[in-house]
This record gives sequence, structure tokens and C-alpha cells, in this order.
Amino acid sequence: MELLTPTSELEAVNLLLFTIGESPLNSLEDAGVVDAVLAHNVLRDTSRSIQKKGWSWNHETAFSLCENIEGEVVIPASALSFLPTRKQERGVYVQRGQRVYDRVEHTYAIKRTLLADITFFLPFDELPETARSYISTASARRYQAGRIGSDVLHAFSKEDELRALSDLMSEETRQADYNFFEDSHSVSSGWLR
Repeated sequence: MELLTPTSELEAVNLLLFTIGESPLNSLEDAGVVDAVLAHNVLRDTSRSIQKKGWSWNHETAFSLCENIEGEVVIPASALSFLPTRKQERGVYVQRGQRVYDRVEHTYAIKRTLLADITFFLPFDELPETARSYISTASARRYQAGRIGSDVLHAFSKEDELRALSDLMSEETRQADYNFFEDSHSVSSGWLR
């Protein structure tokens, strides 16, 4: 009996190639196939686009960022977004390149640890399966539309993409354990009272 595992990045790239009728790859190291390189780029770009929205699995709250020996706070290279956790620090500390800039003091020398809410770009193999499935399906639709542009195939893939997004949203709701009364801005601000 074959052991089933989550979707690999190679399987995702092969799905994209399948949508345009190309043969599958044996390895992602085969950079000689132009369609494969393009497919891999579309997969990464789509993954980045979907991940930057911030999900329970790639968003950290109150992530500690320590200053380096120059007194600067460097944001991790895999960060897609940065926002100071403390509301009074928002607008004061902003991201410039990979460093935090103090807009009040006009300096990169922060000289202290900051807490930040950060959304990270995770490698494909670190994503939950529902995210892998949605990213693969969305990528396949985009890739097929850009390479061939068939309306019939596009409609079929859009339906699959919506189904995969629904699965991802259901899993996100379950994992994040959202509560309307605790997590709703309208309720917490008294708007519904």
C-alpha cells in the first residue's frame, strides 16, 4: 500500500504543466524546460499573493524583534508584512527595506526590542494541505489562462479553485477558532449593543 502524503511542490508544478498538456517533471532541479520554470514561478508568485493576506498558520502576533549590534532592528527576509503590535508605535516604526525606521526620530537606530505582528512567506512544504491545494489550483488556473487561454478549461479550473478556497476558509475558521463575540470589531466597539 502506497503512503499518501501532502501535496509536494513538485506535484503542484506538475499540475500546472498538466493543465497545458505538458509532460510531468521528475525533479524541480530540471531548469532546462522553459514551461517548467514558468510554472514554478507562477506557483511561487501565487503562493506569495495568497500568503500575504495573513492566515492563522503564517501570521505571528507580538513577534519579538531584537536590535543588532548597530542598534538597528532587522525584519526577517521572509516577512511579507510588518506592523508594530503596540498601537502607539504604529506610524512611528515603519518598514524600510528589511529594517525598521523611526519616523519621529528620523533614524534606523531603534536600540531596543520591538514587538511586531508579522506575516511570513512560508515554503510550500510548510503549508497546511488546504493551502497547498488552493495555491496549486489557483496557480494552475492562472498558468493555463496565460499559456493557452481556453475558456472551457478556465471555467472548469475556476470551479475547482472556488472549491479549494472554500476548503481553505473552512480550515482557517476551525484552526483560528474565530468567535463572533470576541473577534468582531462591531461587537467589541459596542456597535451592536
